[in-house]
Amino acid sequence: MRGAIIVVLAGVSVTLAACDAGKAPYDEAVTLEEQGKLAEAAEKFDAVCRRAPGSKLCPTATIRAAAARIKAVNQDSALADALRQEIDRVKEERAALERRLANTRDPAEIDELTQQLADQQRKLQEMERTGQIPRPAGPLPALRTPNKLGGALTKPCNCPPGDPLCSCL
Repeated sequence: MRGAIIVVLAGVSVTLAACDAGKAPYDEAVTLEEQGKLAEAAEKFDAVCRRAPGSKLCPTATIRAAAARIKAVNQDSALADALRQEIDRVKEERAALERRLANTRDPAEIDELTQQLADQQRKLQEMERTGQIPRPAGPLPALRTPNKLGGALTKPCNCPPGDPLCSCL
């Protein structure tokens, strides 16, 4: 009798878990998070609690929504820092070209430096207009983001979503 009750209760809990209305948006959110679409993932995690406030996934979804938003802000901040650094680098190169141009008398070198200055100016205007760093041909290095304490740059988190042992957050 007792064994039969345990089997029935186990079956009911499996059925309830399968019927959890928050499962579909939660699974979608996890997929979006794995794809790096953090803002969209946060919205889907929020949808879990809106769709099924009593869902067993609601507390976890709330935490993961906040974590996804934090990761998105950190990514945006790292990209903005990289853009500022690249703009500063281009401005320094441009200033060096202007100094060389001011000190040269060779017509061929003047033409070459003038062309390089025009290229640097176009690059700078493009970065300031689009808010993006021009992409070089070939593969890009991995994006590096500030660590959780705001210190030195670290590699992006490669932990599986929801990993309780993840030290990236």
